[in-house]
Amino acid sequence: MATIVVTSKNVIRPRRLARTIGNIPEGATQSYKNGAVVVLNAGKVVKGASDPAANTVLGVAADDASGVTDRKGIIYAADENAEFIGNVQDTGALALANVGLACGLVLDAGRDIFRVDLSDTTNLVVRVTELIDAVGDINGAVVFKFLNAARTPLAS
Repeated sequence: MATIVVTSKNVIRPRRLARTIGNIPEGATQSYKNGAVVVLNAGKVVKGASDPAANTVLGVAADDASGVTDRKGIIYAADENAEFIGNVQDTGALALANVGLACGLVLDAGRDIFRVDLSDTTNLVVRVTELIDAVGDINGAVVFKFLNAARTPLAS
């Protein structure tokens, strides 16, 4: 059992079958980074918050926000096939029982990254599909999919 050191470089990234979309305009004054969970707000791409609201998740930013309203950036779509890799929340220990778990997504404000929140089984955003790090590892990485209820129809 190891404790994985998580830094601001441990952003969410695509694992498999993640297609890109690039035709949705960026919201005003956005400063999200590559790997941020992005949502649709009033028809524009903005950085998500912890446990994004139902039917809002577009996916994961494939590049940094420009800060220019209506610029069209690239997003890895959170469609039904896409899988992503992310680290679990602070002090979260990986267990075999995590595979298949529906849970939340938390914004780690200190590192400005999103993490899978294994402890939140109320605000359901993602489903863990695979463990990357070993069982028992703290802050380990997992593979996950966004739940249908979390995704905006535009991501499908």
